[in-house]
Amino acid sequence: MSQAVNAYKRQQIPTIFPKYLAPQQKNPNPITIEGGIYTFGANTPKGQFSDIVSKGNTRTNLIPTFDSVKWILNSTTVDSPTKITVNVTGSSNFGYVELEVKANVNYTIDIITVNGLYVVTDVSGTGIDGVGYSKNKRTFNSGSNTEIRIYLRAPSAGIYVFENAIMEEGNIVGNFITGTKSTLPVRLQSKDSLGVVQGEITTPAGVTYRSLPNGTNDEYSVTDEKHTQNISDDYTILTTELSLLATGTNNKRFLMTLPNYKGYASSSTIVDNLVPSTFGLTTPADWDIVANRDKLYVSTQNIVFIVDVTLSDVDAKAYITNQTLNYQLMLEKVTYHPDQELVTGPGWTISVESDEIDAGNSTMPTLIISPPPGLLLPITIEQKDFFEPTYLDQDFILT
Repeated sequence: MSQAVNAYKRQQIPTIFPKYLAPQQKNPNPITIEGGIYTFGANTPKGQFSDIVSKGNTRTNLIPTFDSVKWILNSTTVDSPTKITVNVTGSSNFGYVELEVKANVNYTIDIITVNGLYVVTDVSGTGIDGVGYSKNKRTFNSGSNTEIRIYLRAPSAGIYVFENAIMEEGNIVGNFITGTKSTLPVRLQSKDSLGVVQGEITTPAGVTYRSLPNGTNDEYSVTDEKHTQNISDDYTILTTELSLLATGTNNKRFLMTLPNYKGYASSSTIVDNLVPSTFGLTTPADWDIVANRDKLYVSTQNIVFIVDVTLSDVDAKAYITNQTLNYQLMLEKVTYHPDQELVTGPGWTISVESDEIDAGNSTMPTLIISPPPGLLLPITIEQKDFFEPTYLDQDFILT
């Protein structure tokens, strides 16, 4: 891409400019890529992307690692936090974990095992996943349950391995992660039909790209060469930021005001004391009932925490503090980065690659791309009829 085109993208050329410099028309139906690779059709023209945006994703694996005390395991060797081996002399349920869930919500679970089996039940042991003992990924509805169990089973005598257990709210699971993770910097590569790399960009280093349940994302736009931060960095709650709002029969409410806060927040970690799924709710009229204890909600520019009324103010504040939040910023933060480009062509692919994704430390970003309907024409001598660019520090001026 020429420097003159860069300058156009920074809007530093006159309003009347050669049509040769016009940016590519944006596809009215951009492609959303949730996975790690996308293959373009045979009729895709060769050229630069007219637009490509990488959006951050924050996801939570609801199944704790195998070294957690929440797992009840027998005759089992914990090879690593994400892998166990069991050696049994006969068929048995050798382990289970009990999880809190939301009622009447879909969840998807996947556990890697060659010959082992697993099942999702209510706390009494009655199956609720509609599949029964199987090694296959499944989506189920929690029904009226607010707690479930996942049982691991060896169908006969032998050695069985279970690893990378993951469960997420919704009808799909993404790449394997532990706990709550967001998107770290990634490499985006375009390869031709022979697999040869033709272009590569790297999203800015040292940046975490997050998302919130209300649809807000941090993002990096290749077209505009900018990183837009719409979500705060990890924010740790301090005791001094909490003030008592009200005291009821069963619960107390504590108020916290956040800087540059737009009105939506989420938990970046699975917290023990507070329920992250309640972020983003409007003020509950029944805040004082026991069922809403240990929850929190958004009120205008503040967050309100609901805790047990029997706790002293000092103990209640200690109960809330040191949790980590991420919240939507009132004013976005924008930084620009050096120009990079990707090209595509008939049968070419675009892939997302990251060592951190492979290691389970990062989520896969969502890519929004518009395949180019044509080429950006190179600068030619004919453009002198309009102006002659003079290059200076990646920009140009009129002469």
